[in-house]
Amino acid sequence: MLSSVTIPEGVTSIGKDAFYNCSSMTAFEFPESIQIFGDRAFYGTSITQFIIPDNVKTFSYSTIAGCGSLKSLYVGSGLTSFTVAVPTTSGNIQSVTTNCTSIVVSDENEYFTSKSSDGSNCDAVINKATSTLIYGCINTVIPDYVKAIGSYAFSGFSGSFMALPEGLEEISNNAFK
Repeated sequence: MLSSVTIPEGVTSIGKDAFYNCSSMTAFEFPESIQIFGDRAFYGTSITQFIIPDNVKTFSYSTIAGCGSLKSLYVGSGLTSFTVAVPTTSGNIQSVTTNCTSIVVSDENEYFTSKSSDGSNCDAVINKATSTLIYGCINTVIPDYVKAIGSYAFSGFSGSFMALPEGLEEISNNAFK
């Protein structure tokens, strides 16, 4: 069974459902040319880490939803849009949270960060302009500067405790659904 794929240079997109339920797949290597990932492109694979390359501008978490083995997410420097809540074909929102324990955003990313006020990693994707936590994981420590938690940011959260910062102003619909 195929367990690893190196996508060749020149490929710019990976389509919707491209590797859907290919459960034997544990690793993908993407070229610098990649720019687009389709919805559910890696759904149901057994990847343990996912690196959003620097050339990717928009990313929908549905690309890797259903990846129960995913432990690590890296967000590249070029990302300008990160969408978490994605409706299924029936109109329901699919659960997007995995067993992810580590989230890192490139220090060069202008739009998002994963840093706390003290510069340490907080294991979350936070919109710099709005101070909104967009996506978190089991190990997320919400920084004190976060003003809002976005919809579905902790969908399916399996932790037993989470401290919310005193300056928090908004918890969006279905933030912890």
